Amino acid sequence: MKIPSKAIESVNTNKIGLKGPLMTPVGKGHRSLNLALRKEFNLYANVRPCRSLEGYPTLYENVDVVTIRENTEGEYSGIEHEIVEGVVQSIKLITEEASTRVAEFAFKYAVENKRSKVTAVHKANIMRMSDGLFLRCCRIASSKYPQIKFEEKYLDTVCLTMVQDPSHYDVLVHGTAPDIAGKDLANPTALLLSAVMMLRHMELNSQADIIQKACFDTIKEGKYRTGDLGGKAKCSEFTDEICRKVEEAL
Repeated sequence: MKIPSKAIESVNTNKIGLKGPLMTPVGKGHRSLNLALRKEFNLYANVRPCRSLEGYPTLYENVDVVTIRENTEGEYSGIEHEIVEGVVQSIKLITEEASTRVAEFAFKYAVENKRSKVTAVHKANIMRMSDGLFLRCCRIASSKYPQIKFEEKYLDTVCLTMVQDPSHYDVLVHGTAPDIAGKDLANPTALLLSAVMMLRHMELNSQADIIQKACFDTIKEGKYRTGDLGGKAKCSEFTDEICRKVEEAL
């Protein structure tokens, strides 16, 4: 399997694209299309917002954290080989250029989205050269943004604290569900909010605000929630309600 040439041409022409979830083969099969897309378009920053939704109670009520992951280096370089039978080596590639680029992106994102803190997540205590380089680049980037608080945390500590109390973090440097495909059961919120992020990237903020509010209000009201949110609405019913709210707001 490979990315259709028309899709590549479209993104190169328009500089944007909206991609749904793709299943990644585990341990065998064709090359991951997600990885192919990252390499084709040099998609170095993976931005993952996570926030609580009003009206939908969860274990934590005040979650609002953004994870920014470097997509092209580290273990994502995909450089590995079998030395001898039964022994496999994987190379973690880190460069100053890419580390600086993603660090600068994180701080710029924090400024543009009115965030107050950036946390560099690393394993420089063990991987002193590779993660040490990444950490130094983050420190240099932080000096250019004195208005943004900067902190450094070990990966192990962050994983533990994220489970215990995710409100500690601000900016940190869904699946395909094939079993319900075609059954009108999926929750489209993640894809809709990805479209909202795309609109903000295009500086169409008022349009993004309308769609985001329609999504959040529909979930808050609870009448048209999909099964994964504890409701009985179909995907089409949930989407129709969001579209109705968008039309009212225009």
